[in-house]
Amino acid sequence: MALFGRPNIGKLKDRGDINGLLKALDYRKNETTRYDAVKALGEIGETSVVDLLLQLLEDNDFEKKDVIITALGDIGDEQAVPSLVQRLKRQTPSSSPVELDALQKIGPPAIRPLLGLLEEKSADTKDSIAVLSLLEKIGGDEVFDGFVSLLSRDRSTLIPHLAEAMGRIGDRRAVPALVEVLRSAPEESWAAHVSEVLKKLEWIPADVFEQAALSLAERDWERLAKIGEPAVEFLLPLLRKGRSEEILNAVEILGTFGDERVAEAIAALLDDRRPDVVRLAARVLGKIGGDAAVFPLIQTLSSAENPDVLSAAEEALLELGEPAVYPLIDQLNSSAPDERRTAVRLLGEMGDRKALPFLIAARDDASLFPEIDAALERLGWQAPES
Repeated sequence: MALFGRPNIGKLKDRGDINGLLKALDYRKNETTRYDAVKALGEIGETSVVDLLLQLLEDNDFEKKDVIITALGDIGDEQAVPSLVQRLKRQTPSSSPVELDALQKIGPPAIRPLLGLLEEKSADTKDSIAVLSLLEKIGGDEVFDGFVSLLSRDRSTLIPHLAEAMGRIGDRRAVPALVEVLRSAPEESWAAHVSEVLKKLEWIPADVFEQAALSLAERDWERLAKIGEPAVEFLLPLLRKGRSEEILNAVEILGTFGDERVAEAIAALLDDRRPDVVRLAARVLGKIGGDAAVFPLIQTLSSAENPDVLSAAEEALLELGEPAVYPLIDQLNSSAPDERRTAVRLLGEMGDRKALPFLIAARDDASLFPEIDAALERLGWQAPES
């Protein structure tokens, strides 16, 4: 039905005239009238117009979408939730405050779709914080349970924000899930957030493994050293992911255990680009010993270019002593003269006479002079007179 005069939106609203306001939506001579009609419908809270407003939301001729979204929020009907959440997916939650406000007004019916959106946006910190904050404002057990279910290493970027939200909520039912994720990877940067929240929730570690996980999250090296063996499984992953200072502290503690698994993990650091890490790894391997230490150290003699690293590897092999003798004897057959000379020199310094016949046999190698004579002299051998 055509409208011949400009509708009085104020009077229509005061009378609760829904039909009149709906007709005003067709008054295209003045867009402000249409906008005011939408606002009025929202303020009246008439749920029967939600479907029409959702259609209007997709109408390109109606430019001020925020007016419709605000009205949908004011009405608070759950029919609007899918469309509003879909808009957040197409846009970005962090730049969609009107949609977020509308969903907050709708409340609990929006929780499940928003939890799904939070999981979808977990890799985007800014957007995930916006959705998480909205859910926290809505609140309730469903939100809390949703936060707990999302707390996983698979969503690592989301963990600190979920943990902080749980801390603000202050519900101790979150403790088991927080402890589980802390124990799963205390070496991660987000672990410190989790430990802080657990303390706020008055959590006390139940066993030595939980104590170790907490200590690593807080980078309490002294306490980790006192905990000893139970700390090993938590420290090993730090060797792959930590910063230099963290790795150095972890290696010092791990070096007190003669575990082959530990030796292999530390040996992997010999390929690290940081000389201070490689030097310490070599020194600690010299104390640990075993095949897992010997062969990587000998390989370092062949590959390292940094003089300090080479020196550290040599010192470690000398400290290892007998276990390194035969691997160094094998190096006498290397195609690289420098590697052969290094092997001769180290065998001489070790003073183990098991190397003597092999060194004597190598006297014909002119590239080993004068190292070969010095090594043989150290071992107490003298060439027979001609």
